[in-house]
Amino acid sequence: MSSRLITNLVLAATVLALASVLLFKPEPAGPPQFHLSTLTPQTVTRIELTPRDGPAIVLARKAAGWRLAAPFSARADEARVEALLGLLASRSEQRLPARELQKFGLAPPYARLTIDTAASRQVFDFGDRQPVSDQVYVLTGGWVYLVSPVYLVDVSRGAMDFVAKNPLAEEEKPVGFSLPRLRLSLENGRWRREPDNGRLSADSLNRFLDEWRLARAVSVQQAGRAPAQSRASVHLADGRVLVFSLIAREPEWILRREDEGLEYHFAPDAGARLIDPARAEAAP
Repeated sequence: MSSRLITNLVLAATVLALASVLLFKPEPAGPPQFHLSTLTPQTVTRIELTPRDGPAIVLARKAAGWRLAAPFSARADEARVEALLGLLASRSEQRLPARELQKFGLAPPYARLTIDTAASRQVFDFGDRQPVSDQVYVLTGGWVYLVSPVYLVDVSRGAMDFVAKNPLAEEEKPVGFSLPRLRLSLENGRWRREPDNGRLSADSLNRFLDEWRLARAVSVQQAGRAPAQSRASVHLADGRVLVFSLIAREPEWILRREDEGLEYHFAPDAGARLIDPARAEAAP
């Protein structure tokens, strides 16, 4: 065997050995990760958020989804609730004994979050931000953790921030509309118009239906006493009729859902498309 061949074999063996070391070398251990909870969002039945100053916000899981139970009753924004429950899956690299809580802004806490399942309850107290990392001190289960400040944003929301922004619930299926100058009814998959001037196509009416199904307000407020400029009724598949009052057109469109006592605020174009099918037809 030639010396060159032997040299090549040695080099090849060296390369393979180095590759094996790199491939199977254990990763350096990172900082410890502490779980704040063993609860899962799917098992949660009730949430209570109590700020230091202000009324408690109570959310309850119902068959049709989450609802606010206090300080008033309303459909809840599912995405907001899911974000709040994201705390259950959070981890922390720091865990401190629950002593001298005033140092962490936890005596009293800035806010308290109580999460219930059918079998258990867990309480989370939120304190100050850590000045260097900007993380938030959270007390739960006898320990103080540092977590992302995004969770402080979630628990700082007011009750109206948890109200659903869609004027119709997912299970509320429109089959007809009574508008200021037009009545529409869905019969055997086709739209009946009264009066029928032939100007609105079936496609445009289906787009109008989608405008209502997919509508999402910019904001929601509890209803005031402003008089209605006009009214629109939405006829549902379950036989109910929902009445919406048009409160304002400028600088935004405001529709008041009378049975909920809530006002839904829309950009002018979006609000107009909920009242006039011709606007839905002209929308890009």
